[in-house]
Amino acid sequence: MSTKHKPGSRLCPVCASPVPEKSSRTRVYCSQSCKAKAANRKRAGKPVADPAATPGEVANLLATIAELQKRNQKSERLIARLRQLLRKHRAQSARAQSAIETAQRKERRAELEVTQSVQNRIANLIAEKRELQEQLLARKDYEEIKQTLEETNRFAIEQSMQFKQMMDQMQQRLTQLQSTTQVSGSILNDYFYFANYYFKKKPRELWDFSDTSRLQRFKQHSQRTRKSK
Repeated sequence: MSTKHKPGSRLCPVCASPVPEKSSRTRVYCSQSCKAKAANRKRAGKPVADPAATPGEVANLLATIAELQKRNQKSERLIARLRQLLRKHRAQSARAQSAIETAQRKERRAELEVTQSVQNRIANLIAEKRELQEQLLARKDYEEIKQTLEETNRFAIEQSMQFKQMMDQMQQRLTQLQSTTQVSGSILNDYFYFANYYFKKKPRELWDFSDTSRLQRFKQHSQRTRKSK
C-alpha cells in the first residue's frame, strides 16, 4: 500500500514516508525510529530501505485492512447504538428522577397536610376540653347557687311558718285580751315582747299587708302606753 505524498516532497529512505515539510533541509528520515533502523542496518551491512512486500503479503495486508474496516464499521454501529441507548437511558433516568422528585414533593405536601390536620384536630380537642371544663365549672357554680337558693328558700319558708305560728298565738292572745274587760299588765308585757321580737326577726321581704297593719297597731299601742305612764 503506497503512501500518498505531494510531488517534490522528500521521502524517508527507510519507509518511503514523506519527511515533515517544516523540518530542517538536512533532515533525511521521517522519524527517530527510521533513523535508528537505518543506522542498525548500515552496521549490519543490510539495505537501509524496508524490504518490498510480496504480492501475497500485500493481499493479506489488504484483507486484514478490509476486515479491520468491517470491524470498525460494526464498532461504529455498536457505538452509535450504545450512544442511542445511553441517550434513552439518560432520558428515562431524567424522567424517573423527575417522577421521584414529584412523588417526594407530594409526599412532603401530604405529610404537611396530615400534620396540619392533626395539629388542628388537637387544637380543636383542646378548645373543646376547655369549653367543657368551663361548662362543668359553670354547672357546678349553678348547682351550688341553686342549692343555696333552695336552702335559703326552705329557711325563709320555715321562718315564715314560725312567724305565722307566733303571730297566730299573738292574735289569739290579743283576742283574749280584747275580750277581757281588764287586761293584766303581765299579759300586755308578754304581747309587747313577742311583737317586738316578731318585727325585728322577720325579714322585710317576707312581710305582707297583715304584718304592716300589725306593726302600725303595735306602734299606736306603744305610744298610748308611754303617754299613760
